[in-house]
Amino acid sequence: MRNLETGEVFVSQLDIIKDIINDFGEKVANVKPIEAPMAKYETIIRPEEGDLWVNAEEHKEYQSGVGKLMWLVQNTRPDLANSVCELSKVLDGPTPGNYKSLLRVVKFTIVTKNKVL
Repeated sequence: MRNLETGEVFVSQLDIIKDIINDFGEKVANVKPIEAPMAKYETIIRPEEGDLWVNAEEHKEYQSGVGKLMWLVQNTRPDLANSVCELSKVLDGPTPGNYKSLLRVVKFTIVTKNKVL
């Protein structure tokens, strides 16, 4: 996009972020706004046998959310790269804690939706 008044050129993907807001807006409404997509040194650990996993609906939401975030990372939001890489470690079976981490990253993405390249 180009700002005709200033001559600035920028790249944004507000349509994908609108999809994310549509999918997760109500779920992240009560998530506290944060300054970074994940806490410093936070890592996602694969669940072990016997660990609680999210239900089928949340599992599908998790996969969809990570996929949309990956699209943003590849095209306009490299600031999300490490967080999305961590989230993608458990696409086959996220725990409730992993789902909570996804919601934090989604909240950060929504709050910073006006960041552009």
